[in-house]
Amino acid sequence: MNLMFLDLCGQRLRVNSRLARLVYRMLKYGQHYVDQGAEYYEQRNRQQQIEFLRKKAAKLGLQVTPAHA
Repeated sequence: MNLMFLDLCGQRLRVNSRLARLVYRMLKYGQHYVDQGAEYYEQRNRQQQIEFLRKKAAKLGLQVTPAHA
């Protein structure tokens, strides 16, 4: 696997590390890969972004409240 250095592109390092762990579990434990689908990953990414912004706001002494559409 081609692992990139963190200072070159941190995002690729995390993706490749995740893939390496996935392949390791598949080989060691015989687990099968189950694709969760694009919608799952988009929702998960959105939740991670919201949590990141909530923590960033808390560091600045702010409180985030959800807006209803």
